[in-house]
Amino acid sequence: YYESSGGGNMEARFAAGNAIPYTSQTIINPTSQAGVWTIQSVATGSLPNNVRVLDNSTIIVGVTLPGVNLNQLTVESGKTLLVHSPDTKQTLEFATTVLNGNSTFNSTGSPVVTLRNISQTAAADLTFSGNGNFKLPTANTYSGATTINNGVTVDVTANNALGAVAGSTNVQSGGSLRLSGGVIYSTLEPVTINGTGNATSDAALLSLSGNNDFSGPIT
Repeated sequence: YYESSGGGNMEARFAAGNAIPYTSQTIINPTSQAGVWTIQSVATGSLPNNVRVLDNSTIIVGVTLPGVNLNQLTVESGKTLLVHSPDTKQTLEFATTVLNGNSTFNSTGSPVVTLRNISQTAAADLTFSGNGNFKLPTANTYSGATTINNGVTVDVTANNALGAVAGSTNVQSGGSLRLSGGVIYSTLEPVTINGTGNATSDAALLSLSGNNDFSGPIT
């Protein structure tokens, strides 16, 4: 286990069930499932830490916090990061996100997760699952497909938020893609929609607020 002070990378590399060497800014506990890590938030909502997801992991945002802002998130290829809000009120935001290949963001407890400046080191598909609200407020450069699964809502407020035009966006039945804030989405992103939305969004593709324009083909 490594954690350097002053916003260094956090990295866990020991088997589930082993004792934690120490705790400092962030408490990292292995769960009963080998290779799955639970990161509990700390007593402050804003930290300069970078988080690297080496295996399937869970971030639980503490109930005493209105939200947590962290620096860079890096997700290894084929891994899933689950964000859990214990009382349906928590938010989590990363200043930058780096995908080292195909990545999945899952959610329970209806958290609001903001991912800014998403890039890739290798071609990456991005999948959103669970019952949370994922916000994409910046232009992003990942090249793979974006999948929005049943129960999840993704909010877009910037052109190219869904990545490079080479990848399409697929809204599965029960998922929702929302445009808001007067975004002019001029990139010709192909979007396929299914279903009629979910419990928090009443359409598979919705203009939530402001005058929004989407130029890509919709099927």
